[in-house]
Amino acid sequence: MPVAQQETPQIEKNKLIRGETGHRRRSSVSRGKRISSSYEATGVISHPHTSVSVASFFKHIDSELPEPQRTRQLLIWCSNRAMNSELADQAPQVSSSRRKSTNSGKDPPPLSTTQTDILKRTEESLIHMLAERKADTNVYGGAGSQSGDGRPLKENEQNVKNRMREARFNGHIQQKSVHAAMEKRKRALAAWKAKGMERASAEDLDDWGIVLGEASKRNLSST
Repeated sequence: MPVAQQETPQIEKNKLIRGETGHRRRSSVSRGKRISSSYEATGVISHPHTSVSVASFFKHIDSELPEPQRTRQLLIWCSNRAMNSELADQAPQVSSSRRKSTNSGKDPPPLSTTQTDILKRTEESLIHMLAERKADTNVYGGAGSQSGDGRPLKENEQNVKNRMREARFNGHIQQKSVHAAMEKRKRALAAWKAKGMERASAEDLDDWGIVLGEASKRNLSST
């Protein structure tokens, strides 16, 4: 029986992380769905009102979307807000006194008109790449992940160390198991000899050779 969409573990996890409850206002949910899916329906990228702070963007994204899609929508809105803020600071009508007050020696110098146009086109291109799903926004990663330039990502150093420790500990455990089996066999042979029941036979000596051979192989593999 398929699980209802609102009951999937990922959605419940998302709601717990954001501290949401099942009594969230329907109007807010509907608004988030309309804004988040407007580009697929109309080809127009909708943005929150300028009165909405960047910290509140997540409230206007459909909570039922998968995390990669929510991330894409958040990047689109943040990029657009950053672009508008940068273009506003570079606008010709901005007074020189304002520029002087905001430039404490650490900010870059104002851009020329040509540079501003290039910046705007670049940022708009990035926003459209995100909206058209041409940029990967997968937040989960996984085995075989690659960096942006196509190179395989370096394996986590801690994972490598953990595997080395696991192999070393498994080698110790196997070695102890072999030694325990040898000691058990030795005690059994000693008990038989003490009771005068029988001496160690050729078959017993062969068993000893097999056990010793396995022990030496395991020691070599662990090193």
